[in-house]
Amino acid sequence: MSIHLKPTINLDEKMNIYKLWILFLMLPLSNVDAGGWTSFRNGGVSKAPESKIMYPVNWSPLSGIAWQKEVEGYGQSTPVIWNDRIYLSSVKGKMKEQCVLNCFDLQTGNQIWKHEKSSGEKAASNYRVARAAPTPLVDESGIYVFYESGDLLALDHSKQVLWQRNLSHEFGKFKNHHGLGSSPAQSKDLLFLNVEHNGPSYFIAIEKNTGKTKWKINRPSGMSWTSPIVASNTVDQTEAVIISSNGRVDAYDSQNGKLLWGLGDLGGNSVPSPTFVDGLLFIGARIPQFGTQSAGSRSNLCLNLNHIHKKPSISWRAQKAVSDYTSPVISGECVYLINKVGVLYCLDINTGKQHFAKRLKEPCWATPVVIGKLIYLFGKNGGTLVLENGTQYKEIALNRLWAEKNPPAPENYVEYTGTKTEHKKKGDQQRRGGGIGAMLLENDKNNDGLISKAELPERFKAMMMRVDRNQDQVIDKEEIAWMEKKFREERANSRTQARDPIVYGVAAARGRIVIRTGTRLYCIEGNEK
Repeated sequence: MSIHLKPTINLDEKMNIYKLWILFLMLPLSNVDAGGWTSFRNGGVSKAPESKIMYPVNWSPLSGIAWQKEVEGYGQSTPVIWNDRIYLSSVKGKMKEQCVLNCFDLQTGNQIWKHEKSSGEKAASNYRVARAAPTPLVDESGIYVFYESGDLLALDHSKQVLWQRNLSHEFGKFKNHHGLGSSPAQSKDLLFLNVEHNGPSYFIAIEKNTGKTKWKINRPSGMSWTSPIVASNTVDQTEAVIISSNGRVDAYDSQNGKLLWGLGDLGGNSVPSPTFVDGLLFIGARIPQFGTQSAGSRSNLCLNLNHIHKKPSISWRAQKAVSDYTSPVISGECVYLINKVGVLYCLDINTGKQHFAKRLKEPCWATPVVIGKLIYLFGKNGGTLVLENGTQYKEIALNRLWAEKNPPAPENYVEYTGTKTEHKKKGDQQRRGGGIGAMLLENDKNNDGLISKAELPERFKAMMMRVDRNQDQVIDKEEIAWMEKKFREERANSRTQARDPIVYGVAAARGRIVIRTGTRLYCIEGNEK
């Protein structure tokens, strides 16, 4: 028989234990409001940090907006927040001649400083191309900002440039008709950039303190706007950088760039970025070009990734749900996806079972933000829907930044309409006209009017089966005409749809929500608890 004796504790010991207990209770509060929103989708989870101040739930053009201001130039990146500072990137000029990084006070909106540099590569600025689309990174040491010109630089919080380089000059000019949109990811010491375009593509890790290349590996060429994420396992202290792009999901060792595992046979995963939460990896995908909704749905899936460095198993695939501009968001036991026209899907996190699908009042280009048990869905045209998480659709609030029929016009920004994005190359005058058809026929080596798979550019081979409608292993003139018709339909009214104001990005920290349009910044204030 074992006997457990209860120890006696004197008064001084009791006081010490009481003090330690008080300190223990205070520990969580010491981390509340520390840091902020530090990257695109805040580390890839789109979740706001805890705050001593309650985040806002209701606002309107006349109430709840702490401040708003027009910003120089144009930008599609998300603001990042560190302590009481907002950092925002933009580009200026008809040919994106200037790269701008602004620092604003979170509480007042006042400009603290501005850094401006000449662009390393000039290109047309218009609604058809990316304009300051990559979101900066921020940490305690400074800000790391990447522009589609290839300019990459680090600044400390007082504006001092720590280092700078131009990836386009080092590794070749970016070849993409719509520019680059991939944002960098970060670990404690490294930043990671996935540079995918129609030229030689690569994935690169760069030391944050020196700007030197840690490692660089080749990636398949192709047009992609997804961003990498860093996934960590605190149990076995492993870490990987994960890319979902152009039909594959790949995981790399963060320290050396070694490929750990890969998963193929996907389609449409060229815009939504992956989301990693509690050992589960969620992949979003839009309907592939010339593909069907069922082809897109099967690429919206959940992978069991308990062991970061081991190839995951597929937990489930969506039956009907697809993503588009936005990435998957997790809240509670639910996964939320939004398609191109604004249908919100709520799926079970463990099984993929669809709980509901609801058509929203407007499409979303910015990924929703999770704040506590609420999900904030930021409409493209200035409306914000606030929902309570759960298997039932429960609307809490519907807010607006501006009057629906009276959107704010830019005060100083001029929308350029030029479409020239590259200088003419030798031989361009012999092109057979414009459009996708002319581009494909340039590869018709035997001039028979048919394009075989061997003649297709590498980036088009994946869509061969979707375009070859009669399955005769070649693309004929009728199929090329069908492709061109589809392109025209997709681009119809694109200029009108892409006209500012458009809500591109959202950050939340310290009880405030910061919303970015192409030319304007809004700060929604919270309330004391």
